[in-house]
Amino acid sequence: MAACSTPDRQFTTAPAGGGGNGGSEPAKGGSSGESTGTSGKAGSMARGGSSGSATAGAAPVGMTRGSGGTSVDPEGGAAGGPDGGDEDLCVGKVCNTQPDQSCLSGTELSSYDHVGSCTAGVCSYASRTISCNCVNDACTTDPCVGVVCDAPAAPICKDTQTLTTYAPAGTCASGSCSYDPTDKSCQFGCANGACNPDPCSGVTCKTQPAATCKDASTKTTYASSGTCDAGD
Repeated sequence: MAACSTPDRQFTTAPAGGGGNGGSEPAKGGSSGESTGTSGKAGSMARGGSSGSATAGAAPVGMTRGSGGTSVDPEGGAAGGPDGGDEDLCVGKVCNTQPDQSCLSGTELSSYDHVGSCTAGVCSYASRTISCNCVNDACTTDPCVGVVCDAPAAPICKDTQTLTTYAPAGTCASGSCSYDPTDKSCQFGCANGACNPDPCSGVTCKTQPAATCKDASTKTTYASSGTCDAGD
């Protein structure tokens, strides 16, 4: 959550009825004090003492792609983060173990994309049914004839600071589509398949803290406008 901070200003004031440079405590013995303040008489706080000086201090899967739907990874979701809550279970999850292709019949092959999508920590893979002469779970002719690779996997957080996206158009090999990945560094972290936005975006720091007395002779005030810290 973004927080606003404002620079402080400090003002040193003399004790009531005393000279600007008069000592904060009465001195005994010596010459009378000398005032350089805006009010009061010289040495009015001293009893024959010398002048003093005062110093101020400082979810569910439903990604159907291709002509044959999806296949769900039976291993289930990855472990959540240490903070609990709504952590992204797909952070660091690698979906690159697609099911084996197989012959649905002598004229149809079922195949899956090499890279899958992750939802709630569970991988799913786009599948397609290819018409060909199918023998021993493989086409005897080119299985990529007529296959269009235009449904890449959804973006995923490779880790908590890196987003991985895939090219919109892929290439076909052995009846399966592959898409080139691109990694992007996320300045404010990565979650739920997207870079987090700047927490200070749209934040206006216009409410400064009330003035306070830092000590008996110092008043601290704050600027009317502050700055937003993207951290705490």
